[in-house]
Amino acid sequence: MNAANRHDSFAVFRETLRWRVALVLCVLIGILMGVLGVFNMRIGQHATAMVAWAVLGATLACLGGLFILPRQLAATVFFCMVSVALVVIVAVGAANGQAMQHWAYIFPPLFVFLLRSAPALVGMLAYGAYVVVMLWPVAPSIDVIRFANA
Repeated sequence: MNAANRHDSFAVFRETLRWRVALVLCVLIGILMGVLGVFNMRIGQHATAMVAWAVLGATLACLGGLFILPRQLAATVFFCMVSVALVVIVAVGAANGQAMQHWAYIFPPLFVFLLRSAPALVGMLAYGAYVVVMLWPVAPSIDVIRFANA
């Protein structure tokens, strides 16, 4: 049996729940980004608010896509959007002198629904290294070490 046709329990689980998880996450992320956008504008964190508004816009577009596109494609588009957003958010935080490593904790479960297990592990490790590099100039060393060990 070749790897492309493999139907282990992980692959079956991922494919069965992928669209549903994308839908639930889309709604939750939309609500959270709306609240974060308003809150950050009120406290004067305009860069962080703009990030929240951008993620909210992308999330709403993906929510529409979940109902318009075929389920498999729609879920893939959503998880890819979140992956790109997580890379950009950490970079925007570093550019503005803010440590945004708390966003990075979303990445491992996201990759579980986007990729097979071996590439997901490689992606998680690469993203972890990326976040550590981006955090180093903007966070106290102890926080970077704590994140790297998490």
